[in-house]
Amino acid sequence: MDTTLASIIPVSPTGSRGLIKPDYNNFAPRVGLAIKLTNKLVLRTGYGIFYGGEENGPYSNPSPGFNPPFFVTQSFNIPCGASAANPGTLDCSLPGIPTLANGFPSDSLVNPNTPTLFSIDPSLATPYMQDWNLGLQYQLPGDTLFEVAYAGSKGTRLYDFLNGNQAAPTANPGAPTAPRRPFPAVDSGISLFSSDAFSTYHSLQVKVQKNFSHGFSLLGTYTWAHSLDNASSANLGSQNNSSFRYFQDRRIEYGNSDFDVRNRGVISGVWQLPFGQGKPFASGVSNGMNQIVGGWQVAGIATFSDGNWFTITDSNGNFANSDGQQRPNEIGNPNGAPCQPNTFFNTCAFVDPPLGSFGNTGKNTVAGPGFYNIDFSVFKEFKTSERTHLEFRSEFFNILNHPHLLPAQTGPQFGINTTALGSPEFGFLTGAGAPREIQFALKFFF
Repeated sequence: MDTTLASIIPVSPTGSRGLIKPDYNNFAPRVGLAIKLTNKLVLRTGYGIFYGGEENGPYSNPSPGFNPPFFVTQSFNIPCGASAANPGTLDCSLPGIPTLANGFPSDSLVNPNTPTLFSIDPSLATPYMQDWNLGLQYQLPGDTLFEVAYAGSKGTRLYDFLNGNQAAPTANPGAPTAPRRPFPAVDSGISLFSSDAFSTYHSLQVKVQKNFSHGFSLLGTYTWAHSLDNASSANLGSQNNSSFRYFQDRRIEYGNSDFDVRNRGVISGVWQLPFGQGKPFASGVSNGMNQIVGGWQVAGIATFSDGNWFTITDSNGNFANSDGQQRPNEIGNPNGAPCQPNTFFNTCAFVDPPLGSFGNTGKNTVAGPGFYNIDFSVFKEFKTSERTHLEFRSEFFNILNHPHLLPAQTGPQFGINTTALGSPEFGFLTGAGAPREIQFALKFFF
């Protein structure tokens, strides 16, 4: 049985018993190895296969049960309100178009004017990831550990959610869409849930960790990574079917992941100040004075990273004459020097494509602005008994109040699109992250 057309053709008497074929080969071996090369040097490596689970989200509808006649979505025009009681209002209804003023059509539950259809690939399989790593750990003086590692992964049979009845592109703007669709009987999109997406990830990871001793600890990490895929947000809640140019050639969407960050470094530390009873300085103070000079602690986290990646679309027209995502043509380096002041990428690197084309711009070719942030905190401990104490906490998030400029959220609901050619805001940073935030707290430990 072809589940894509299950709602519009009769069920074959020789059809399968289930909607999808059983997946019996989910073998998931895992192996790890640690070798002590010297008293201070250890090699660690591992490999494993990990299978994913069922995807769920607010659009978890890839089921024939959500198709007509079991489930129907209808659209009706809202009348302008002309009536005998309100003769001055404009009657904008059109002959033959149902409106609420005229009531629901008698066949509204069996003959949807614009059916919303969902389908499942009959060859749907369980997605899985292959993960591997190889690392060296070396013990340095001063309770300090140095580690360098390579980690990688490969995703196979990952879920994607796209329009499986997309019209093929054409240079003829007047060409009807139905003959260009895989299933001409339905002249609209059919959401298809399949497991044809794939991904790769490679990273170099470096870590220096000083374990807590003498009232001080420090952790520094750096990661260089590159993540690529052809569907970064395949769960059904993302409705990422709109991000594909042409579903019949999904490999052209292989590019930087939405969450790809090339360089990221984080430094964090905790320092118990050496003042008060039992500390190197002012150790002989009285209990009352110790409540003032002792029990202080400071901590901080500094984060530095490159930005995420963005996909450039084209809002100047539907040049492909299709229902896929329209992209422009890329004619230069989008991450070169901006040609327009105050833009975060080279907007002159994009032009409208020729008719009949989705554009040659790939997925996530523009790097967003980088990010750095410093959080700082000060703690003070007040001893209340041998087993209890009170802690005062003051925490400063983004203490330098550094502006984290970002492309604004996009979409019709926001009214602006900084990554769409033809938009007045194209290339500008019109959003920002959180400013400095300060909070105080008291914690009682018992």
